[in-house]
Amino acid sequence: MRKLTDWLAFLLTRNGVVAAVLVVGIAGIAVAERYVSTLPMALFIALSIGCLMAVLSGRLLTSVYASIGLIAVIAFVSYAKMKWMSVAPNVVDLYFLAFDPGTLQFLSGSFLPYLIVFAGLLLSTLVAVLILRRRETGSARIRLRALALFPLAVAAAVLSQPRDFKGVEDLMRYRYVTSFFSSLRNL
Repeated sequence: MRKLTDWLAFLLTRNGVVAAVLVVGIAGIAVAERYVSTLPMALFIALSIGCLMAVLSGRLLTSVYASIGLIAVIAFVSYAKMKWMSVAPNVVDLYFLAFDPGTLQFLSGSFLPYLIVFAGLLLSTLVAVLILRRRETGSARIRLRALALFPLAVAAAVLSQPRDFKGVEDLMRYRYVTSFFSSLRNL
């Protein structure tokens, strides 16, 4: 098992693999967002998540993989909810659905393939992050840079939100990345 994790860590830290993950991640965000007007907001959200992860861990590659993985999970949940309920997920869902024991039972009975994909995305992100975290050493310099960049990235995400957003109406559009974060202002 140790050889397998060492090989995966070696593979995940190769410059070409990291570059490919970044390109695929950015392209995935663009495809999942579907609207050019909100694409900058989606990219700044990903940067904000990466900065937050870097502040917490002090590890650059771990933060990149965690950010891309988390955005992929959010985009998939948005896609699934839009497909079956015609409304994007919002922060209220975390309270009413995510922590309700009946939700998992309902999803496993009716939407098992989606639940399996969700679990696969979450598990692969966690495995990659844990493997990289063990191999990559934390750095105070990375933490400080991420701490300085984090408020700028959040401000850029907020400022890049289109002014024509109309609250709940925007949760019924097919924006798979920003819809969840747009709903934060409805709190």
